[in-house]
Amino acid sequence: MLSTPDDTERPRADLAVVLLNAGILHRVGPFRWYVELSRRLSSMGFPVLRVDLAGKGDSERRPGLSRDESVDRDMEDIAGVLKREVSARRFVLVGLCSGADDAVRLMGKDDRIVGAALLDGYAPKTIAFYLHHYGPRALRLDVWGRKLNKLMRREGGAPDGDRVRYPDVEDPVNTPIRSFPTRAGFRRLLERLGNRNAKLLCIYTSGSHAYYNHQGQLRASMRLRGFRNHVRERYFPEARHTLPTRRHQREMAAEVSDWLAANFATPT
Repeated sequence: MLSTPDDTERPRADLAVVLLNAGILHRVGPFRWYVELSRRLSSMGFPVLRVDLAGKGDSERRPGLSRDESVDRDMEDIAGVLKREVSARRFVLVGLCSGADDAVRLMGKDDRIVGAALLDGYAPKTIAFYLHHYGPRALRLDVWGRKLNKLMRREGGAPDGDRVRYPDVEDPVNTPIRSFPTRAGFRRLLERLGNRNAKLLCIYTSGSHAYYNHQGQLRASMRLRGFRNHVRERYFPEARHTLPTRRHQREMAAEVSDWLAANFATPT
C-alpha cells in the first residue's frame, strides 16, 4: 500500500519510506500502527510504502530461497516499484521486531538505504545491563525463595516446567522470526554507516528486556567515535512490544517522524 503526499505538500527529494512486516503480522502493523504512521509521514511529504514481504500477509512465498535471500529479492522489487511510482532512489526503512532485523541487515549491504528506524532491534548486553537486571532482584526475598524452590525441585527430580528461553544475542541467531547479528558484526555495520553518513533511530521498549534494559546501553556497548552523529537511541520502558495503547503509538510515531524530519528534510 503506497501512501503519497497530497498535492499541497512538498515531497522529499527522491526519498521514500518503507515499512517492513513486524514478525508475521500483516502490513497494517501491530494494532494498525503502520497505517497511522504511514498517514502521518505522507502528510509530512514522504511517500510511504507498507509492504507484505514474501510469505507474509497477502504475499506468496518465494520457493527455494532462504529467508534472507527472499527478503533481499523483496527489497529489489520494492526499490523498482518506488523508483517507477515516485522516482525514489533513496530509502528509509522502518521495522519492529523482525522488521528491525531485516532493516538493519539490508541497510548494511545496500547504499541506497540511507536510514532505518528500528523498534526493539538488536543491542549488545553490557555489564550495566546485568547490574540493572540482577541488582534490584538481589534485595528481594521472594526472588531468592523462587530460586531456592527451583533448585530443590531440580535436585528432587521434579520437572522444571516450560521455561521461556531468549536467544543469546552475542552469537548469530537464525529463527523463523528473529535474526540477530553478532556484536562484532553490528559494530562493523555501525562503522560503515558512519562512514557513509547513514542514520539509525534505535527505539527500545519493554519487549526488549531480555537484552536491553536502560537508556544509553547501545551507546555504551559500541563506544564508537562519532556515535551520536548517526545513531539516535531512545528507551520507553513502559511501552509494550506491540504498542497496544494509543499513547505509546503516538509517542513512537512522534519519535520516527521527528527523526525523519531532522535528518531527511531536504525538499525538492
